[in-house]
Amino acid sequence: MDNETARIDALMDKAKQSITLLKERRAAFITGAVTGQIDLRGK
Repeated sequence: MDNETARIDALMDKAKQSITLLKERRAAFITGAVTGQIDLRGK
């Protein structure tokens, strides 16, 4: 039981880290788009 709990806790930590990273990347993408650093126009 303790092993399963530890495994679930590790998975939850990994998921939280992924969510944080995705939020950072999303913010960077939005900033790049708004400031013109990223060209969103089609060819």
